[in-house]
Amino acid sequence: MDFRMHGSDELAAVARRFRDAGDRGLSKQFRAGLNQAARPAVEATRRGFRDRLPSKGGLNERIASGKITSKVTTRADGGELVITASAGVDMPALDGGRLRHPVHGHRDRWVEQHIRPGALTDTMQEHAPKVFDEVVEAAFDMLDKL
Repeated sequence: MDFRMHGSDELAAVARRFRDAGDRGLSKQFRAGLNQAARPAVEATRRGFRDRLPSKGGLNERIASGKITSKVTTRADGGELVITASAGVDMPALDGGRLRHPVHGHRDRWVEQHIRPGALTDTMQEHAPKVFDEVVEAAFDMLDKL
């Protein structure tokens, strides 16, 4: 499941300057720096899963330790921060407040448990603006190297 945040004409302008400079190595450094600046969003997502998901049976830890990635892209119309989480569960259903799992000791019987919705989206809506600001700040810091 992806969480996407769009915006920042400034980020697009800085990216354009790096592309126009024609130095592929510098452009690569720029993209790597942006993605590094977005990493706190991944940690915020992990904390959100640990705090909001049921801990019985280690579910929250299993999902928090699953694959969660961040990627920043730049386009002419602005930038985009994408957080992707996958942990072997139906992430959209989980974020919607539904968790399907086997009954402990009876792997052949499954139940649907209702949980507090928004484990991913609420966390990202809270943290993404700050992270996106940090990404833009990192972009301007790298611009000084140009």
